[in-house]
Amino acid sequence: MPQSNPMAGEVYRHSKGKMYKVQGIAVHFETGEAMVIYQEMYGDNITYVRPYESFIENFTFTPTGIQTDDTPTEKEPQESPMLRFLDTDDFDEKYEILCNIPKADIDDVLVDNLAVTLDVVIPDGPIEQRFAELKTCVRTRKKYESLRLR
Repeated sequence: MPQSNPMAGEVYRHSKGKMYKVQGIAVHFETGEAMVIYQEMYGDNITYVRPYESFIENFTFTPTGIQTDDTPTEKEPQESPMLRFLDTDDFDEKYEILCNIPKADIDDVLVDNLAVTLDVVIPDGPIEQRFAELKTCVRTRKKYESLRLR
């Protein structure tokens, strides 16, 4: 089902699974056609422009996406594992947060968003395997980052 009214700062998932952040809405100078300006949340963070109608047909809004503006979320920060994960720089705490996320709350969007914050890519596959790989990345960082001088 097409989504409507994409706004700057919102996170969307393309039908092929990649995550993008809307930068804004523009109007084509010559044709007057509405366009969506959006940026990939992986790789080189390339910015694209696409006709509005095409965007809403091919992208799905992700309400659990990474908040990039000051818009308040529905959950309090202490209730959201993602926000607690983002708020700490300590990999021991990050690993503890991952271990305490209820299994029912773990989905591809959560894994993708947390992986983006760690600057890692978790390959597609079963959600249990993807989440285990995310935990392995945090465990490895925990082991080696604590040895670095800060």
